Amino acid sequence: LKLCPARPSPDPPSSASARAARRSRTYSAMAAGLPSPASRPAGLAPLSADAGAALPANPTPSSSSSRVRTPLMRPLPPAPPPELLFKWLVAAIREGGAFVSSKLIRAEVPPLNVPGLVAQEGLESLEQIIRVPFALQISHQLARERNPGLMEAVARCGSEVRIECPEVVAFVAALLAELEGRGWCRVGADTDELVGSASWLDLFVGLQLGCDFGWMPHVTLIGDEERRSLFQPSPEVHNADWNHDAFRDAHEAILGAAPELCESIDVSRFVQAYLVLLTRTFSCQSAHRFVPVADMMNHSCSPNATWTFDEQGDFIVKTVRPIQPGEEVLISYGRDKSNVRLFRTYGFTLPPQEEPCSSFRVWPSQAYPIYTEFLPEKARRRTLDLETSRIDSTTREALVACASYGCDPAAFLRALCRHFRKRYEQDPLLAPWLKRLAKRREDMPWSAEWWETSGDVEDKEPWLRRCAVRVKMSEYLCLTAHLEALDIESGAVLPLHCITAAVDLEALLSKALQAARAPPK
Repeated sequence: LKLCPARPSPDPPSSASARAARRSRTYSAMAAGLPSPASRPAGLAPLSADAGAALPANPTPSSSSSRVRTPLMRPLPPAPPPELLFKWLVAAIREGGAFVSSKLIRAEVPPLNVPGLVAQEGLESLEQIIRVPFALQISHQLARERNPGLMEAVARCGSEVRIECPEVVAFVAALLAELEGRGWCRVGADTDELVGSASWLDLFVGLQLGCDFGWMPHVTLIGDEERRSLFQPSPEVHNADWNHDAFRDAHEAILGAAPELCESIDVSRFVQAYLVLLTRTFSCQSAHRFVPVADMMNHSCSPNATWTFDEQGDFIVKTVRPIQPGEEVLISYGRDKSNVRLFRTYGFTLPPQEEPCSSFRVWPSQAYPIYTEFLPEKARRRTLDLETSRIDSTTREALVACASYGCDPAAFLRALCRHFRKRYEQDPLLAPWLKRLAKRREDMPWSAEWWETSGDVEDKEPWLRRCAVRVKMSEYLCLTAHLEALDIESGAVLPLHCITAAVDLEALLSKALQAARAPPK
């Protein structure tokens, strides 16, 4: 989630009081688990299951710790059969000028066993299998063209909205609510009649109607203390709380800015729209675009297909090797995404032996004494992202701020990593894995293998527990790599006594520390 830089003009007193009263009525109903009268069709279940999520930018909302958080998403009503919607969607975008290979079908196959695109006939290497023109993608431009009033209202909210791409989120949320209002989720509805004459946009959004995102951390870590304790002390619990508050604030602000346009958009559909954007968009020049059909492709560390946008903005998918009949078409969601980032964004993790790097997010509220000692006041509200594959800009900026404050940036980073790593060393869930890691490092100090070589023990853990172990071990290894990289940089230890990630990180970290310590030009 990113903070918007500008603030809206203050409302006239009458407008502000009316907005506050409207928000109060709406959220009093939601807090009681009841639908807002203006935002919910009759006959639907009350709010109950949560969602919400994304990446924060800098400050934590001051009210975050005092809020009582309850799930934001209600149980979703039945949606039209996805197989039928997919068939009609492919036909609709082909009619609009897209190319989707007739060799592709929507199916579930091992090892993922989740819906994806599967080759029903053999595909050759470098074969183009999908091309979707820019006109058939959901973008900021399309949202402005289709619903300019809503886009202007969202823009007026300014910094009240702390989520990324709020215009597109509101646009998709409005479409979801519209389809529900038109009876797409009504039990006993004539599905053929509903979708037979539907536009490609309706069909694409219709495919998202039934997505409850129950596997996402922003859903599973809200309102369930057992699950939250499973992931503690990971900062991802705090991340879920931050996002929960940001979603509620954003929905409230947009509802207040354009009540006549947003009355049908309850917070559940709003959160669902953001999670659709978070998990199903492709980035092009820092913008997010929904690409019909292509959004169904799943991730692999060894993808057999690749994607790109051409100069006209068309989206193209080509194979990178021959694909056999019955084999799933897989792309990469990012070659430098750790299990922490994959779980935060997509709700899944990889086997640890396939994880390309490790990550850790530092929240100011969780390291306040250290921030106060080492950073100037203006830098004490920044979140930091530590990565073993690179030095994130947030870390670079903090190191520079630390040096400008007259403190040693290496000491600052060391204090942070020690502060957080202690928590993992005291975590009962990680105890057997940390013990295994320590035993392995007695013979191979450069090894970070904490899992069984065969994977037979770790793989038998229940799904959510397995995700928790993988996420927290990734965070622990990230902190360890930074501490050992600092030891190498200071000359305290030799590289051969440190994990491989620390050796690779030390060269990057050394340059960042030198740049931070350099006198300003």
